Amino acid sequence: MKMILSGGGGVAKNQEAYDLFAANVDKRKPVLYIRFAALPDDYTTAYGKFAASMAELGIYSTRLCESPEVFSEFDLSEFGGIFCSGGNTFRLLKTLKDCGADKKIKEYLKNGGTYIGSSAGAIIGGYDIMPIIYMDANAVLLEDTHGLDMMDGWSTIAHYGDSTSELRNAEWDRAVRILATKYNKLVALSEESAIVIDENGATVQGAPCKVFENGVERMIAPGERLC
Repeated sequence: MKMILSGGGGVAKNQEAYDLFAANVDKRKPVLYIRFAALPDDYTTAYGKFAASMAELGIYSTRLCESPEVFSEFDLSEFGGIFCSGGNTFRLLKTLKDCGADKKIKEYLKNGGTYIGSSAGAIIGGYDIMPIIYMDANAVLLEDTHGLDMMDGWSTIAHYGDSTSELRNAEWDRAVRILATKYNKLVALSEESAIVIDENGATVQGAPCKVFENGVERMIAPGERLC
């Protein structure tokens, strides 16, 4: 099992995370591309860019998941890896829950699968997605905001400190600090950082990342264990 939760920004910001994904993918099988966090009107263009980026990593077989209905028909053991991209985290999790994909992805990972999530695709790997409410609107009115919980009760946010506006970064940082008093285990992933989860636990990769535990802030260095 290898689950990689990337803070966003793509290969340009987090080459190490994507190289790790490519190294663990079973290249005899296609990689499944899930884009449910975005509205479906841009799937085709996005898939073309995705396929090109995978080819640069030596992954030449990919498949787009066109809809939740299609996903429900999949046997995930037929895929060498799963890539779940960004967008609105609430839309993504609701769509996955509605078609049972959340449970199927967890089972896929338990059976040794490889997964990388970027931004929203990473946030759903945590205990609860609600901390991202300062950035993402819950326009789909998702009630059960619990994620896949693959990090022993830790929740995560993405794009931390990465706005081009320092005023916005400061506003978001204030929001995160308030949320950290309500969610006792919170990881603040920047676009240069990732969490790598395997059978031994979860470790930080890329840039150091900030975590809040019981409201206390600390930095975790690359290679350091989160849980």
